[in-house]
Amino acid sequence: MKTSSQPSALLASAGRLIERARRWNAALAGRPSLSLALVFVVAFLLAFLGAVGAGFPEPTVHDESSYLLAAETFASGRMANPPHPMAEYLQTFHVLQRPSYASKYPPAQGLWLALGIKLAGTPIVGVWLSFAFMCAAIYWMLRVWVGPRWALAGALAFTARLASTYWTYQYWGGAVPALGGALVLGGARRVIESARTRDAILMALGAAMLANSRPYEGLLLCVPIGAVVIWRVFQRTDGGVRRRIRTVVLPALAVTAVVAALMLRYNHAVTGKATRFPYLAYLEEYGRGPDFLWQKPRAAPLSSDALMRRYQEWELATADSLRSPGGFMSRNAGRMKDTFGFFLQVSLLAPFFALPIVLRQPWVRLACVSLAFVLVGLMLSSWYQLHYAAPAAGLFVVLYVTCLAWCRRLRLGRFDAGKYFVAVILSVWIVSQLAKLAVPIVRVLATGATPEWSRWARRRADLERRLQSAGGKDLVIVRYGPRHDVHHEWVRNAADIDRSAVVWAHDLGLAKNARLLEYFRERKAWLLEVNDADGGERIQEYDPAIIDLGDVTNVPGPRR
Repeated sequence: MKTSSQPSALLASAGRLIERARRWNAALAGRPSLSLALVFVVAFLLAFLGAVGAGFPEPTVHDESSYLLAAETFASGRMANPPHPMAEYLQTFHVLQRPSYASKYPPAQGLWLALGIKLAGTPIVGVWLSFAFMCAAIYWMLRVWVGPRWALAGALAFTARLASTYWTYQYWGGAVPALGGALVLGGARRVIESARTRDAILMALGAAMLANSRPYEGLLLCVPIGAVVIWRVFQRTDGGVRRRIRTVVLPALAVTAVVAALMLRYNHAVTGKATRFPYLAYLEEYGRGPDFLWQKPRAAPLSSDALMRRYQEWELATADSLRSPGGFMSRNAGRMKDTFGFFLQVSLLAPFFALPIVLRQPWVRLACVSLAFVLVGLMLSSWYQLHYAAPAAGLFVVLYVTCLAWCRRLRLGRFDAGKYFVAVILSVWIVSQLAKLAVPIVRVLATGATPEWSRWARRRADLERRLQSAGGKDLVIVRYGPRHDVHHEWVRNAADIDRSAVVWAHDLGLAKNARLLEYFRERKAWLLEVNDADGGERIQEYDPAIIDLGDVTNVPGPRR
C-alpha cells in the first residue's frame, strides 16, 4: 500500500502545481498588455545573458562588419558616406566603395544597431532590443493563432530557445526579419477576422521590415499569406467589401507607398539611382557565384585583390556544389535538419504526432503551406544561414503550440494524461533551455573563455585598442600570408575613415603603398603580417626594408 500510494501522492502534488500554474496563466491571459511587457522584459534579459555566455564576441563574420558600418552611418545621421580617395586599399567584403562608401545590405538591421548606438552607445543593445521586440511580436501573433491561454507559454518557450543562439550576440540579424514575419502573420489573421486599421498597418509594417532585411525570404512568406488576405477581403458580396477597402486596403497601401519612397531615397543615396539596390550594385562589382540555382556564374573577371579573388573562388565552388542532384539533396537535407533543430528542440518533438489531426483546421493548413513555401524557396538559394529562415520563425511556433494544445485533450480512461504530458513538455523545454543558457555563463565567469571561432577577431580588437591607447593616429597595412583564412578579414574601417584613430588598409606592394602613405602621412604606419595557419600575427613599424620585429604584443606604449 505504501509503494502504490507514493506515485499517487506525487501525481497529486504535481496536479496541484499544474493547477496553480494554470490559474496564473489564465490571469495573465486576461491582461495582454502585462503579458506583452513580461515577454519583452524576459526576452531582453535573456538576450543579455546570451551575450554574456558567448563572452561578448567581437564582430567576426564579414557580414557583421558591413552591418556595423551601416549602423554607424545611420547613427551619424547619414544614409551613406562619400567615397574615399584611397578606396583601392580599403575595400572589404560586402561593402560598396563606389559611388558611395556604404553597406550592401538592406537597411533594417543597421537601423536597429544604430538605435543601440544612439540609446546606449553600443550596437549590441540594438541586437537585444530587436530580440525583445521579436519575442513580444511572437506573443502578439500567438494570441490570435493559438489563443490567449497558449500564447504566453509559447512565446516564453520560444524566447528561451533562441536566447543562447547567435541571434543575441552577433550582428548579422535574425530577430529583425523574425519580428517582421510575426507582424505579418499576426496582422493578417486579425485583418481577416476583424478588418481593423491598426492591424492592417502593423501587417504592412511587418512586410516593410521583411523587404528591408530578408527581401527574398520575406517575399516567400508574404505571397501565400497575402493571397489569402486579398481573397478574404474581396470574397464578400455585401457592403463589407467597401468597409474592408477603407479600413484595410487603403491604410496598407499608404504604408507601402511611404516605405517604398524611403527605399527609393535610400537606394539613390547609396548607388546614385533610385531603382538600383545596393546589394545588386555590389554584385555587379564583386559578385561571381550565382545566388540561385537557376542562375549562371557571372562572367566578369575575378578581382585583382588576392583575398577577394580567393573569396570569389570559394563562392563559385560553393554555388557549384548545389548543382548536382547529389549535392542538392545532401546540402538541403543538412539545411532542413539544422533549421528545424534551431527553432525547435529535437528531443521534444513528440507533440507533432498530432499534426495530421490539427491539419483539419484551415489556419493550420495555411501555416503549413506558408512554411513549405519558404523552405522550398530556401533550397534554391546558393547560400544559407539559419537567419535566412527567420521570416518563418513564427510558423514553427504556431505549428508546435497548436499540436501541444491538442495534446492537452489526451485522456487514458479517467486519467487526464494530456495535462501531465503538456506540463512535462513545457517544464523540460524551459529548464533545458535555461540550463543551456547558464552553463556557458558559468564557464565564461569562471575562466574568461571566449568562443574559438572569434579569437582572431578578439586579437584584432585588442591590437586596435593598444594602438588607440598609445595616442595619436595609426595606419595599419595588412599583408596576408598564403595560408590565411579568407573568412578572417582584418581590413574594416569606421564610417568616417579619416577621423578614425586607426585606419586599416591592404598591402598592395611597395610601389603602390607610397600613395597610401602619402595620403596618411600624418599617421604612424605599421605593417601587420597575418597568416592564420602559422599561428598568429606579426606587426612592425612600416619601413620599405620590411624587417620583422615581433608579434602583436610588441605595440609600443603611449606616445607623447
